[in-house]
Amino acid sequence: MIAKSIAFHLFRRELIDQWRDRRTLLTVIFLPLLLYPILGLGMLQMMQFMGEKPTRVVVVGGQHLTANDTDSAIPLFGPEGWNADVLIGNSNDLSQLEHIEFSDPVAEDAALQLAVVDSETSEQQALWRATIQRELQSQSADVLLWIAPGKVADQSSADSPTDADDRPKPTPLRVQLFQNSASDQSRIAAGRVEAILGLWYSTNQAKKQAAAEPSVKEAFHYTASELAPREQIQSQLWSRILPFILFLWTLTGAFYAAVDGCAGEKERGTLEALLVTPSTRRQIVLGKLLTTMTFSLTSGMVNLIGTIGTGLFVSAQLSAAGSHALPNFGPPPLSALGWLLVGAIPISALFSAISMSVAAFARSSKEGQHYLLPILMICLPLLTLPLLPGVQMDLGMSLLPVSGLMFWLRSLIEGQYWTAAKFTLPVLIANGWCVYLAINWAVVQFQHETVLFRPVERFSIFAWLSSIFQQKQSWPTVSHVVALVALIAGLKLLLQSMAPHPADWSSFVAHTLIVLCGAVALPAILLAITSTRSPLQSLQLRGTTLPMLMGAMAMAVCFHPLIVAFQQWVMTLYPLTVDTGQMQEVLHTILDGAPGMWAILLLMAVTPAVCEELAFRGFILSGLKQALKPHNAVWISAILFGAMHGLLQQSIVASATGIILGFIALRTGSLWPCIIYHATHNALTLQFAFFDPEWIAPSRFLSFVLDAQVNEQQQLVGLSYAPLPAAFLIICGVWIALSLKPRGSSTTSGTAGHSLASLAPNVSEATL
Repeated sequence: MIAKSIAFHLFRRELIDQWRDRRTLLTVIFLPLLLYPILGLGMLQMMQFMGEKPTRVVVVGGQHLTANDTDSAIPLFGPEGWNADVLIGNSNDLSQLEHIEFSDPVAEDAALQLAVVDSETSEQQALWRATIQRELQSQSADVLLWIAPGKVADQSSADSPTDADDRPKPTPLRVQLFQNSASDQSRIAAGRVEAILGLWYSTNQAKKQAAAEPSVKEAFHYTASELAPREQIQSQLWSRILPFILFLWTLTGAFYAAVDGCAGEKERGTLEALLVTPSTRRQIVLGKLLTTMTFSLTSGMVNLIGTIGTGLFVSAQLSAAGSHALPNFGPPPLSALGWLLVGAIPISALFSAISMSVAAFARSSKEGQHYLLPILMICLPLLTLPLLPGVQMDLGMSLLPVSGLMFWLRSLIEGQYWTAAKFTLPVLIANGWCVYLAINWAVVQFQHETVLFRPVERFSIFAWLSSIFQQKQSWPTVSHVVALVALIAGLKLLLQSMAPHPADWSSFVAHTLIVLCGAVALPAILLAITSTRSPLQSLQLRGTTLPMLMGAMAMAVCFHPLIVAFQQWVMTLYPLTVDTGQMQEVLHTILDGAPGMWAILLLMAVTPAVCEELAFRGFILSGLKQALKPHNAVWISAILFGAMHGLLQQSIVASATGIILGFIALRTGSLWPCIIYHATHNALTLQFAFFDPEWIAPSRFLSFVLDAQVNEQQQLVGLSYAPLPAAFLIICGVWIALSLKPRGSSTTSGTAGHSLASLAPNVSEATL
């Protein structure tokens, strides 16, 4: 019994010791609860990159297949592409098709030779493949479908095929599909074409058997030819594996080195001696950053060399055993090691800067180690994005931190040097900006003694709850801001998943109010009441003047051309892969049941403006300004609001508009101008969504201000401002913004704003 009692007391002591630090407990238990809703919102944004993307197929010799059709056969091609009966759920938009002729006479001979010769080591065959590759590149196509007519058999041959009248008949058609397995787009296109051909053939065979016809369609010989050399396919495989391993181990090496260099020195008591030296805080941070980068590079390269050595060993063993289980698995290209060494420098700089900023915040090494999981949860989606099939390197991808670096390394390893060269500057700028921000954050923390020399607190649940609900602060703290962001993200996911999909106006109103009021406005109001002394002050609900309100409304009108132009640029940078046409059609059907336009504006313009401004420009910004510089607080509050949106395009535009509203909040010191701006902007966006292009022609004013793009059916596909009126409005908006004068000392305690900048569906994200 005594032994059990001692063991129990030791267990109790160790448990209290592990949980003595409030920050450690929050990191282990509550931080994952915060991150999972945010991770869920991030996954929703990433899903648009996982959608099906269009592929381009070119057909040579399609007339031979059409001439071979009988009256009762189902054709393969339609007047505008594939026959709709053989698309298997795809559409002509996904499998874009064009009939062409070989632009190079040598290409037809190369296609014929590749259909006959089957030798992977033939140098002549490599030349034929290169010829077809050039043909595909000249047509900007993913695959080429070549259909060659059958030849009349030689009558002198005893084995020549003949029909019932002993007349020689032509040999079957040759259908050849040329693809490049080193390209994701080409593999996807080849899979779609093969599925279409399979359904077309089986449908005609079933029709022939049902009609008991001797022959509905002549048989054809189908073969698929690979254009990419085996070494190129192997490089494409290793270009996914090696950068992923490099990223993981550079992050791991940087994190543990940074924790030991920052939090570890706090525990050892050696940080004080370093701080009393003549070195500035920035010099100290840069010195520790270089040390962390050294360990990060060493960790990444050592594990990379081990991976390459293992790949060489496994490949040699499979080759010696003659195994065909992994036909595309081969030794990793040794040239990849050089490119990975070059790419490891910006990678280690990025992860070292992030790790330094996090490690400087931690009190102890144990607390710092708990922060590794949140960093991994944020980085893993960015590491996974370049591995998705069909996702290609472009300007939009190059601007994504971590993902752009991984795409850039993949292009170098695969030998796509021109692609890598085009996006080198955007990749370095995007990731260099992140390094700069992380270093500045670490410097700021080294300048605050309250961060560097915080005592380890013993945890008491009662004292913690008492400090939250009884010891009210004058302003919200960063902890309150984090709690509100977690509540908004979690409640939005919960309410949107539980609430039934709106089918009419009444259910749409209920759904919108539940999400906006219950998940956004109510948590902000409750936290302001329970955690601060003056809820009105925390929410920035101060009085303002009529000129301020009118100026905010005028700014929304004047800056709307700027937001529309920025939105169109974002849409070009990150094209939508989701079908918004059906979403807009359903929304228009629901809104037809509204009692009037006033009800739509009240629900979709005013309500989001009030609810979202209370949270993001009221509580969140006022809390961030107590710990950060005002302009940094504006940036972070705008980014947090953008992250709450479901689409990446919406997030970017909403964040940019939030910066404008943040300026208004800082200048006016009141939330009311932000609400007016937000509501006016939403109203203009709704008017654009319901705009009828026929209104422009009769009105000289609208014809001068707006440019409408319509399709052949006279349906509105795009609406923008004319250049001259847009420039005039933007200049007026800048003048109005500079004319807003702060109300005494309230400038430093104003809130930043945000606007709903809804995007493709042109409606509030909360209504979707």
